[in-house]
Amino acid sequence: MKVAGQAAQPVIARRRWRTCLRTGVGIAVAALLGSFLQTGVAVGAEAPMLTVCQHGCAYTQIQPALDAAAPGDTISVGAGTYAGGLLIGTGVTLSGAGAGTTIIRGGGPVITVLAQSVTIRGVSVTGGSTPSDGGGILNSGTLTVENTTVGNNTASGYGGGIANEGSPSPAAAPTSLSLRGVTIAGNVASADGGGIANLDATALVRASTIRRNSAASEGGGIANEGRRSALTLTSDGVSSNSAGDEGGGVATSSFATAALSATTVDGNTAANGGGGVAVFEGGALMMANGEIDANSTSGVGGGVSIEGVFRHEQSTGTITDTSINGNSADTGGGVELSLATVNLTNDAVTTNTATTTGGGIANDPNTQLTLGDTSVTHNTSVGDGGGISNFATAALTNDTVSANSAVGDGGGVFNGSEEVVGALVEGTMTMDRDTSVSRNRAAAGGGIEVAAGTVTLNGATVAGNTPDNCQPVGC
Repeated sequence: MKVAGQAAQPVIARRRWRTCLRTGVGIAVAALLGSFLQTGVAVGAEAPMLTVCQHGCAYTQIQPALDAAAPGDTISVGAGTYAGGLLIGTGVTLSGAGAGTTIIRGGGPVITVLAQSVTIRGVSVTGGSTPSDGGGILNSGTLTVENTTVGNNTASGYGGGIANEGSPSPAAAPTSLSLRGVTIAGNVASADGGGIANLDATALVRASTIRRNSAASEGGGIANEGRRSALTLTSDGVSSNSAGDEGGGVATSSFATAALSATTVDGNTAANGGGGVAVFEGGALMMANGEIDANSTSGVGGGVSIEGVFRHEQSTGTITDTSINGNSADTGGGVELSLATVNLTNDAVTTNTATTTGGGIANDPNTQLTLGDTSVTHNTSVGDGGGISNFATAALTNDTVSANSAVGDGGGVFNGSEEVVGALVEGTMTMDRDTSVSRNRAAAGGGIEVAAGTVTLNGATVAGNTPDNCQPVGC
């Protein structure tokens, strides 16, 4: 993780460039139509203050227009490819002719934003390479990006596509980023955040796509780090990203918060944990109405891992109305929890696979899991706990644990113990009368295997499991 400082803002000499309109109405209309036909710069009710195009405009490159702009100006950029390495030091709107036609290429970063109230829309940001952070865009101001592609950029530090960097100091001015209709693809970071690194800053991402990005460490798609960091994803797709450590799709850590709504996290990979989503070191996740599907890791938590630090930070998670489906991991094919407080409500944890324990859910030591109105079905463990493995505290209310299988013991539930720093920790699970454990299969304890600790049924239905319902008999 990175502790980000506030970038110093250079003083930029600016002059205001003004156009002179001819007074003849016919001449003005002809000139505007001619400009539109020649340059591809759109003509609206008012002509843009500054224009950039390859022929016939006041500027042929973007940086001179930025240097000339005053706060509130719009710089309209026609079709073509323009030099990157841009510095935006005043609050302007940079408006292209479309992400497929206005291309800003090269530089390291391609665009650096130091000002408040900056908007970038309708461009492609590509080909950036920086020895530090933000291969495509480095923001330490207030930036809105719309209908833009940020692709194929690299950073030797954080944020291959975008680095949104604030200060950890509460006294510092906040840094914020807003994305709408943005595609962030094919970017690479040597540290965290292949697509986006949000560091002690606020990021709001809406109706956007984050795909095929990679990070050598955390957050192949997005890394969200620091006490001042708040990430919001709404109606987004996070897919086919990869991380060398944790969080193939999204990684949230160091007391940062992440809120995901109506967002799909699928097909991502991570080497060590959280194939789809990883939350650790005191991070907090809130997710609703989403999908976490077909992610994988050779470590823990194929779909989601939520972990704290022993005797230090506990992480938290609330996941509601979400599908966690078809993920795979060594431990916790769908979900893995450790040193955390987590609520899963009205979720579907299905067809996930673990090679060790917890095909659907692995609830590891020092965790408080509350499971409500949730189905844990058709999951598989090559070891124990086809549906759920529990080495901590778990409370099940109105849940269905059905049609899971384990090569080892506990087809539906495996309740056991684990040593943590020299102390034996035993699992404790309670169920209610509206919970059912049925049609599960294992070598022993087809429904529930209590190897250590306690499972209290409270009238829960345990029936139709193979070879038996409970081991020992009656749980």
